[in-house]
Amino acid sequence: MITRYTTPYHYFILPIKRDLIQTVYITYSQNGTVLFEKSSANGQIDLIGASEVNNAEISIEEELIQSTSTDTFAIIHLSQEDTFQFQHYPAEEKNITLIQVRVISTDGGSYVSRVIRDRIYGTLKEEVIDG
Repeated sequence: MITRYTTPYHYFILPIKRDLIQTVYITYSQNGTVLFEKSSANGQIDLIGASEVNNAEISIEEELIQSTSTDTFAIIHLSQEDTFQFQHYPAEEKNITLIQVRVISTDGGSYVSRVIRDRIYGTLKEEVIDG
């Protein structure tokens, strides 16, 4: 679930060791249009090896803790500016975002996840707020 104008964290389990990953890209689209893409190359995605989770100052959801020692967590923090790009329509079927993860490995391999579907929700106060 993604609510517009919020700042959620998204966690993805990558079944590859951290030291074998060169770059990760996470792309968000809605209704056939790419809204934004984040990359580990410019620091927009944090990559943490499963063995490092206990030492990291993050809270990992319970199901993610069940990963194997060879997995890597890709963690992305969306901003209000990111989530306001999603549109909330009266027609339910349009309120879906598609998310896909791509990984380039250190040996030049290219991997892609299945498309992840998530629902978009609106807010009553439709604006970026400071605080």
